[in-house]
Amino acid sequence: MRKIFRRYMIITTIVLVVSLFLSWGFSSHFFEILTMDYSAPDLSGSKAEVQSMFLNSILTWENFVDSSMFYIINFLPGIVVLPTIVLFEEKKMQFTLAKNHFANLRKSILVSVLRISLLSALTSCMVLTIYYSIGGIFMHREIDHIGGFADFLPEYFYEMHPYLFFLIMVWTIYLATFFVLSFLACSLSLTVGHPYQTILAVVVICILLSFVSNLFSFPIFNIYISLLAYNSGAITTYQLFVPVLCFAVIGLIFYWFGEKKMRLTY
Repeated sequence: MRKIFRRYMIITTIVLVVSLFLSWGFSSHFFEILTMDYSAPDLSGSKAEVQSMFLNSILTWENFVDSSMFYIINFLPGIVVLPTIVLFEEKKMQFTLAKNHFANLRKSILVSVLRISLLSALTSCMVLTIYYSIGGIFMHREIDHIGGFADFLPEYFYEMHPYLFFLIMVWTIYLATFFVLSFLACSLSLTVGHPYQTILAVVVICILLSFVSNLFSFPIFNIYISLLAYNSGAITTYQLFVPVLCFAVIGLIFYWFGEKKMRLTY
C-alpha cells in the first residue's frame, strides 16, 4: 500500500508543479518575454537590457504566487486530492476482508480516511514549499502589505520576510484547506465506485458552492477565499478559516453516509 501511495504522491507532485509553472509562465507573460521580438522599433536599448527590464518587473513574490494560481485555481481542489485515490485500493485490498480481519471496522475506516487525508494534504504542502523555495531564489518583494491574512503576524513581517510569510500561509490555511478537501474526497470515495467520480465531485462541489456564495454574497461556502489567502484584501485570518470549517462539516456529512454504507456492504 505504501508503494501505491508513493505512486500517487509522485503523480500529484508532477501535475501540481507543471500546472503551477505553466500558469505562472503564461499569466506573468514570462514565456512571451522570452520569445518576443526585441528588434521592434518601439523598443529602445539592447535585447539583454530590455529583456532584463521586463523580467525584473515580473520576478516579484506577489506576481509569482498570484500568477502561479491564476489558471489553475478552479481545478486546484481536484489536483490536491489526487493522492486520496489510494483509498479505492484499500477498499479493494483490505476492507473486502473486513469482517474477518478487522475487530472494529468503524475505527479502521476512520483511521484510513484520516491518515490518507493528512498525507494527501502534506503532499501538496510539501510541493508548494519546494516550489516557493526554488522560485524565491529569483523573486523580490514589491509591496509592503500583502492583505488580511497577515493581520495575525507582527507589523512589517511581510515587508521583512516575504518568503517566510508564504511558507506560513502554506502550512496554516493551505494545510487546513487541503486536509478538509482530501477528507471530503475520502468521504465521497466510501460511496462512489470510481476515482474519477470522486475527483470530479470535489471540483464540482467547490465551484458550485463558490457560485452560490458569490450569487448571494454569502462567502462562508466559498473555499476559494481560503485558497486565495495571499490576495485576501480586507478579509481577516479568522474569516479565511470559516469556509474550511464549513467544508469540514460537509465532509463529515458525506463521511457519515459513506461509512454507514461501507459497514453495511462489508
